[in-house]
Amino acid sequence: MTDSKISIGIDSGSKFLKAANSGKITAKIEGFDFNALREESEIFLDDIITSCYIAVPDDYNKRQRDEIIKLAEGAGFDDINIINSYEALIYADTGNSLICDFGASKFSMSVIDDNEILDEEIIPDLSGNLVDKIFTEWLCARFNINLSDNTKAEHIKISLSSNESFTWRGVEILRADLERLIYFQVKRASHTAKKFYRIYRPAKIILTGGMSNIPLVRKIFSEELGFTPEINNDLIAKGAAVAASSEDDKIKSKIDTAQKFKELRGQILIIEELLTRSQKDKLYLLVKQAEGINDSGIIEIMQNLISEIKSPCE
Repeated sequence: MTDSKISIGIDSGSKFLKAANSGKITAKIEGFDFNALREESEIFLDDIITSCYIAVPDDYNKRQRDEIIKLAEGAGFDDINIINSYEALIYADTGNSLICDFGASKFSMSVIDDNEILDEEIIPDLSGNLVDKIFTEWLCARFNINLSDNTKAEHIKISLSSNESFTWRGVEILRADLERLIYFQVKRASHTAKKFYRIYRPAKIILTGGMSNIPLVRKIFSEELGFTPEINNDLIAKGAAVAASSEDDKIKSKIDTAQKFKELRGQILIIEELLTRSQKDKLYLLVKQAEGINDSGIIEIMQNLISEIKSPCE
């Protein structure tokens, strides 16, 4: 055992809480049991863990983030840092790639190159939670019952990812039943992936998140793209681990700038109907200039321009 400060990266955005250190998965726990996660990681690393970087879904609000911090504090972590999932993907250093993240709360595609997000798109109706909800409704209709939550559907979905069928209440549920429910959403997502691939020509495409384990998802994406994408379900945990040990201020600066750019794009959407034609033209010209390079100078100009436009309205 050493006296060095040991830190781990954690992916909290899925059914399984995952921890990683130096690119290796140290623990995988069902649910949000941070105590068990830390204990298993300390056994794996044979050392005391003092800090962590926890990657959470981008749409987590302050209350949800505070809850995660409270759970981590209760497990004995004394240095807790929260980052967004897309930031963990930047740290993961995947090179020039298109990452399709089938998260619990949303499905997102991110084109990343040199630790920068060049483009991204969110498809909300292919999230793990929504698929579980759709599957739950199907199960209720099929068995003429009322399920209080999506837990059973999620359990069956996970089983069907590696098995052709699942028997419940004496009735065989086929993988084909699940795939029929999500076919069009997956097909639409694959079309977006193909569009991104044609525009950016990434060196590789990576599928991550629980839904990427469903054979239909892999099949449709392979057919649409003409090759089989790489599967890496531990990408976010490993990216968070890199963030936990990174002293690279250059990467951190890029992430901060990318976050500001993302926030500014959201502000533009809110005030869009208040803009004059010339203001719109000026703003969107700046957006196009900043996209893909996340230049801090251009982003500062955008920030000032948005402030000028909003001031008379406030």
